[in-house]
Amino acid sequence: EVLVLASASLMADVNEDDDEEDFVETKKVQPKEKARVLEQERRAARELLLSVANAFIESIERGDDEVDIEYRPSVETACREAISWLSTSKGQDSLKEEFVKRTGRIRGLLSLALRRTGVKRGEPPLPLNIFSGEQVIVTAPNRQLEAAVKEGDLAELGRLLRLQRGKALVNVRNDRGWGALHYAVAQRDVTAAR
Repeated sequence: EVLVLASASLMADVNEDDDEEDFVETKKVQPKEKARVLEQERRAARELLLSVANAFIESIERGDDEVDIEYRPSVETACREAISWLSTSKGQDSLKEEFVKRTGRIRGLLSLALRRTGVKRGEPPLPLNIFSGEQVIVTAPNRQLEAAVKEGDLAELGRLLRLQRGKALVNVRNDRGWGALHYAVAQRDVTAAR
């Protein structure tokens, strides 16, 4: 790359009475220097990705509960994939932008998980009972959705699913391996299944 710096008076006719000398200065940017700077930036981005991924994995292994267990798997998977990718030749030789993109993905997932964890922790705990008309049905912890489906209580089911804590129960299964959706399908309750 050649940078050309020219004075404006050089572009016009040179005034011979002028004591100042007009000039064109040419400065070559050394390709090795540019490559060295780009490599430093690439390495810094690679190290940042590795440190972000490792920090989250280490926090899980220490038992930190800053991120709720429901939201942890997506961030953990992204971190483990990034660490695995970094050990491949493609990960070793990638451009800075790829490292920045992957770091941004992990940070975005972590930020979303932290926000959702905050919302969930701000909600009151779910009661261990649901109502079927005037009758109170006491459920086991984390089995409220299942009970609402079994009782056909769509209002209670809707209320539970509007809460973060209720949404977390969608994949909870009982000793038989059945969740609320299994019971809705078994009862052929299309509305509850949706």
